[in-house]
Amino acid sequence: MSSWLEGSTFDITGVVIFSFALMSLLALANLTGGSLLTPWANMLWRLFGYGAILVAGGLAVLGLIMVRKPKHSDTTFDWWMFVKFEMLLFSILALLSQFGGSSIERAEMGLDGGYIGWVLARMLESLL
Repeated sequence: MSSWLEGSTFDITGVVIFSFALMSLLALANLTGGSLLTPWANMLWRLFGYGAILVAGGLAVLGLIMVRKPKHSDTTFDWWMFVKFEMLLFSILALLSQFGGSSIERAEMGLDGGYIGWVLARMLESLL
């Protein structure tokens, strides 16, 4: 009974994450909107800039992986791989911000790497 519940919970969570990511991608592309979805998409643009598409796409992939994971596998979640993926994503945000001139005005408009990319680029500039 408990193994069925754990597998079902994993599947349901994966479907919810995938659905949320798909709605976010549609809102980011201005193909849909609403009283909750439009502010969510605007916040993603401001925080991540062009990286918002990567964030929503990454969530969609995570949802698919959760649904496709074998139910009876003894493998554990690879946290180090997850940390490496996050480091890659944040590096891309900083790089996008650098390509845009590391401008706070562009970050406020949701361009380049957004606020997060701008902060990371500024931190990297001060370290170097």
